[in-house]
Amino acid sequence: MSHTLRLTALTGLVACALVVSFAGSASANGSAFFKPAGSNEKVDLVYFGKIKGTRGQNLDFVECEISDGVFEVRWENDRPGHYRSPDIGKFIKGYGAPVDPKALFITCFADGHEVVSQRVPRRAQGIHQVDFVLPSVPGKVSFTDVLAETDPTREQAPGHSGLMWMVPGLLAFVAIGAAVRK
Repeated sequence: MSHTLRLTALTGLVACALVVSFAGSASANGSAFFKPAGSNEKVDLVYFGKIKGTRGQNLDFVECEISDGVFEVRWENDRPGHYRSPDIGKFIKGYGAPVDPKALFITCFADGHEVVSQRVPRRAQGIHQVDFVLPSVPGKVSFTDVLAETDPTREQAPGHSGLMWMVPGLLAFVAIGAAVRK
């Protein structure tokens, strides 16, 4: 085995190792957004729950909103049939206002489904579950139902496929090999 080939192989292995080492943070699919910012910080006030249709199907492409009548925060569901809000407590306290759970309500919007709003639990701290069932609008076919029911790959969070990391690894291997040959 020639010196150039060994160097190319070693450089390729190092590049692949770097890609794999960063894969966990890159494929978080937004999860890091919901975790505490520092090791000593705790989640202040977060809501999560299931989003289903009246037939029990998991809904995807759902927009959620939490509001108290003065401010509103919007986000999309994190995976089919599930949502998790940003840290609402930190958001409200960041503006210097006290958290009043009596005034908070969550609203979910999905194509082909009725808009549903619910009051949140009357606790000002912690992680709380609020589930939703969104009735279908009669006579309207929803693409959220069709995609959530027919695409089994959507159950797996995007970014968790090993093949996705193979392409950048191979490209890095080829680029490094070409650079070493020059």
